[in-house]
Amino acid sequence: MASYKHRELADVHLVYGMANCNGRKALRMYRQKYPSRKMPSRSFFATIHRRLCETGSLDVHKPDSGRQRISQTVEAEERVVQALKRNPSTSIRVVSRETHIPQTIVWRITPLRLRIAVCGPQISYAIFDPCLYE
Repeated sequence: MASYKHRELADVHLVYGMANCNGRKALRMYRQKYPSRKMPSRSFFATIHRRLCETGSLDVHKPDSGRQRISQTVEAEERVVQALKRNPSTSIRVVSRETHIPQTIVWRITPLRLRIAVCGPQISYAIFDPCLYE
């Protein structure tokens, strides 16, 4: 698929409106007005119009592009818990490095599954057992 600049996409939409939303007429008008540009298909005019109406943007939205997200999955929670069981006095930074889970996710998981107890200047993590508090 050819990539278009924002100005070209705006012109495509403008010509489509001038052609009363007729793709064939819009293509003829676009070809006449911009002979040196790459020519879109006649259905592309309607696609641009629909995209603008639905999203408010001429950009193509690719929801699966970019950095892969690590969510708070059970598997990620278990990896964090196991790392803290092995060494309860370890830091969030070390757990993050060992488990390959970002520190922000480790911080989100820690209060959910663990109780933080402050012991002097050092923070130690104790496994939270809900049975003890019933």
